[in-house]
Amino acid sequence: MKVFFSGLLLLVIVTSCNSKKTSYTQEQLYEKFASGVVLIQNTYYYKIILSDENFYSSSYIISDADNLNFEEDYKDTNFDEISNDAKSITFGTGFLISQRGTIVTNSHVINPHIDKKEIYLSLITHLQNELDDANRNLNILENSNSDSKFINIYKERINYLEKEICLKKYEIKLYSKIKVAYNGSRITSSKDLINCFVIKDVPDYDLGIIQLSTYDCWNEATNNNWIRKSKNINQGQGWTDDKEAYEEYCSIIKGNNIVPNDKHIFDLQGISSESNNEENKLYMIGFNEGLGLAITNEGIKAQITQGNISQKTDSLQIMYSIPALHGSSGSPVINQYGELIAINFAGLDDTQGFNYGIRVERLKEILNDKSVKEFMKIYKKKQNAKVNADSLDMIEEATVK
Repeated sequence: MKVFFSGLLLLVIVTSCNSKKTSYTQEQLYEKFASGVVLIQNTYYYKIILSDENFYSSSYIISDADNLNFEEDYKDTNFDEISNDAKSITFGTGFLISQRGTIVTNSHVINPHIDKKEIYLSLITHLQNELDDANRNLNILENSNSDSKFINIYKERINYLEKEICLKKYEIKLYSKIKVAYNGSRITSSKDLINCFVIKDVPDYDLGIIQLSTYDCWNEATNNNWIRKSKNINQGQGWTDDKEAYEEYCSIIKGNNIVPNDKHIFDLQGISSESNNEENKLYMIGFNEGLGLAITNEGIKAQITQGNISQKTDSLQIMYSIPALHGSSGSPVINQYGELIAINFAGLDDTQGFNYGIRVERLKEILNDKSVKEFMKIYKKKQNAKVNADSLDMIEEATVK
């Protein structure tokens, strides 16, 4: 039975027993909450480098982790210089939790899982095949009295490959660009999506927090002589003109609202994964199959699906009967009152009837992390003073204009 990840997180809001909660129909829930759900596109590749104390191999790009194809990379290249054929694209779902543009999703959406040992062994096999091929060609050249220049080229190649195969230390690193699109957006190409960067990745909970990166403070930073984020700053090489690398720093410094006012911000106050029998009916809003099912004549549209709590498995996850497909990873799960119950994260390939979500308590642990709350802080417009976000209760206050 093969497991696939589909992403879903659990959040329930505890309200006073004396206050009557408003129950919504499925149509009303979609109309009220779907604007806060985003499609996530992750374009990525992995790079593997073999090394020891005396020798470093050229790096290899993993162009297809499923089929384990490799492309050699002879120089340091940036993301856009890597061939599109060497990149993979995956889709997931996320939802807004701050007017600042903070988004919750799954770890496996922003950091797709690979078996590093399997990839290493496959690369060694690939190198052995390359070595065998080089030896065959060298043998042909030597027997045909070819130009010594070509013979020496093959000898150098063979010597290099023999060293690579013997290397035992290896590093595999993910390179990715994460972008999102609001529900209802018209998508014609990747340029229509909004750039994001990762704030927090928690594989143990399969949760990830990302941040919109749309604010441009380049000119303002120059005028105010702010220190720019640079890899070379510690070496005394001073300022950098790398605008993309600096966007993250600007976003922290300015702390402004960048989410349009018509987008729903999911409430995080008083959330709990405990639910009584009356609240067993659940709804998921997400992008099943990514763009495959989302594209309509009116822009991309998330789907809303319904089910019930099937099993409260443990302190980490909960099972429910909501149908889900690949691409729904990170989708918010809410009850009939619009209270956030879960984030979808896994299911079974041979059935759509049972899926799993991470309990809200695990999300609350991450959101209480100081580094995450720093990104969620908002500056008051008039006083230009930071709103205190030392507790979850204050995060909601920090989103007030």
